[in-house]
Amino acid sequence: MLDINCYRDETTFKKNVLQIIRKLQPITRSDIAVKTGLSMTSVTKFTSALIADGIVSEQGTLESTGGRKSSLLGINPEYAYVIGIDLGGFSSKFGVVRMDGSIVEEWFIPTVDENIMPITGMDITSLSEKIKSILAQYGPERILAICIGISGMVDHQLGKVIFCPNIAGWNNMMLADILQEEFNLPVFVDTSARCMALAEQYYGAGQDVPNQVFVSLGSYDIAAAIIIESQMFRGSHGFAGEIGHVMSSDTGANCTCGNTDCLELSATLKMIKSEICGKVANFSGYSPLRQMMPEHFTADDLMPDMIAQAMEAGDKQCYEAINQAGVRVGTALANMLNILNPDLVILGGGVIENFPGMMDTIRETVRKRALVTIQQNLEIQKAALGWRGSITGSASLAIARFFN
Repeated sequence: MLDINCYRDETTFKKNVLQIIRKLQPITRSDIAVKTGLSMTSVTKFTSALIADGIVSEQGTLESTGGRKSSLLGINPEYAYVIGIDLGGFSSKFGVVRMDGSIVEEWFIPTVDENIMPITGMDITSLSEKIKSILAQYGPERILAICIGISGMVDHQLGKVIFCPNIAGWNNMMLADILQEEFNLPVFVDTSARCMALAEQYYGAGQDVPNQVFVSLGSYDIAAAIIIESQMFRGSHGFAGEIGHVMSSDTGANCTCGNTDCLELSATLKMIKSEICGKVANFSGYSPLRQMMPEHFTADDLMPDMIAQAMEAGDKQCYEAINQAGVRVGTALANMLNILNPDLVILGGGVIENFPGMMDTIRETVRKRALVTIQQNLEIQKAALGWRGSITGSASLAIARFFN
């Protein structure tokens, strides 16, 4: 079994060399010396040890203006693999991830029944069976860790799922302990939103941005991840970022968290579909979506591509529902921005993937409701990695730990 802590007892200098290579790869030994302040003799010693261990490899040469060409060093992506997993309401996603965040192979497993709440998704037995099949295929000796993102409230330090209201069977589960005992591998657990935020920070839209917020607008939940000075901010007990449970209306509707009028009740894919169904079913005017549907239909019959197609054909009911959801997200986000003052907001999740036009509504709402000073140099972008970010991001829980 590969040791995720194998470099923790090495000298600080060797760690610094490894971190510089990861951040600035491909990089020459002379540039490493400049960045670290080490002598070329020390840099050669440490890089030779890292190459011998297999974690660093030579990756071509730098064109020379005269004299010997300089070798370029980078992280060997094939040094080890991480099993990255995202347990979601719409599906469970699995991937084997290289050390550079690229995905070797991926699996997409739909939920059993997404029309009953809480959803009948993957349980611990089926999760274990899928992990077993991956280990059998790739060999446990190649696997650095097992990493899992899940919607809900997670104690990252304990690896415990505290509250998962949208997927049945995961509440109060010591997930890391269970899987570590079964597979004898390090296991990391966090929220899906934080995993996606890590993926964007390391490999996507958030690279080199020290202060950023990631907001996931999912099929059944909404959550945020907050990164301050390039470090994930979790709060005193690990529950920071629950933007899905800020008040966004005054209808008195009950949320799965036990409160009322939460943002999740109006801006998840499930709730947007429900809102559109109600509008279209009771509308007697022009509605392209209504013409696509049978006489009697429910929100479960509505597919996101149908809604998008209807909007392109000028369906005002669909537009109003999605625009209203965007205004509520933008309002909640403006409140968060006034407090945190980040450089960047990244929006991802199923809602944004299916209805990217909502980005404009969110931006406009933030422009109207956030302080002008807060908006200076602020960017609001769509996630670059899409749904695969949840796999890469969960794997990053272990990869980042390895390099730090």
